[in-house]
Amino acid sequence: MIDKFKILMIFMIIGSICGAIFSMMINEEVLEKLVGFMFLNQDKNILQFIFKVLKYFLGIWFLGFISYGYLFVYLLNFSKGFSIGFSSCVLFIAYKLDIMKFLFDKYFFENCIIVLSIFYISYKSIRFCQNKMNKNDIDFNNYLICLIFLIILNSIIYFIF
Repeated sequence: MIDKFKILMIFMIIGSICGAIFSMMINEEVLEKLVGFMFLNQDKNILQFIFKVLKYFLGIWFLGFISYGYLFVYLLNFSKGFSIGFSSCVLFIAYKLDIMKFLFDKYFFENCIIVLSIFYISYKSIRFCQNKMNKNDIDFNNYLICLIFLIILNSIIYFIF
C-alpha cells in the first residue's frame, strides 16, 4: 500500500503542475491584473499570515472529525499545490528571471514551511479520521497540540523570512 505522505505529495505535485499549465493559458490583460493583485499588501502583517495559515490548518484539522473527511484533505492539498503552481508561474511569466530573487527570498521559503506543515497536519488528520472510522484509540490532545504547535511555528518562521 502506498504511504499517505506519498499520496499527499502526489496530489500537491499534480496540483502544482495543473496550476502552472492553467496560468500559461491566461491572456496578457488578465495576467497584468493578476500580477498587480499579487503584489498588494506585501507588508509583514502577522494577522494576515496567521489567518492564511489558519484557513488551511483548521480546514484540514476539522476534516479529521468527519467520516471520509480524509478525501477532502487530499482535495485541499491539491488546491494548495494548484495555488502555489499558479502564482509562481504567473510571476515567472510576467517578470521572467527578474522575479527569481523574490521567489527564493520570500515566497519559496515561506511556502516550503507551510507546505511541510500542511503535509504533517494532513497526515495527522487522515490518521485521526481513519482511526475514528476503524474505532481505534484516538489521542485528541496530541492532535490538538500538533495543530497549535504548527501555527506557532509557522508564525515564528514567518518573521525570520
